[in-house]
Amino acid sequence: MFVKPNPDRKVGKQSLKVYDPVHRDYLPETGRKVADNAYWMRRLQVQDVVLIDEPTEPKAKAGNKSGGRKASTKKDVDETTTEENKE
Repeated sequence: MFVKPNPDRKVGKQSLKVYDPVHRDYLPETGRKVADNAYWMRRLQVQDVVLIDEPTEPKAKAGNKSGGRKASTKKDVDETTTEENKE
């Protein structure tokens, strides 16, 4: 499940910080994927955190024509050809 600190909960004038015992740090304001266990169920029940939809992966930038793949070089092609010939 994906949770983030409840933005409506304040401690004084500051946002509530929710401790993540697995990562041993505080839950980021943008949220994090956490285990579905008693600790996080209790945080939900007392409204320290809220469930959110898991963010999707950002799309590749328009200027990247390789689609995120490494551009192959002549050396890469030669090594692949050599490996195929060995078999």
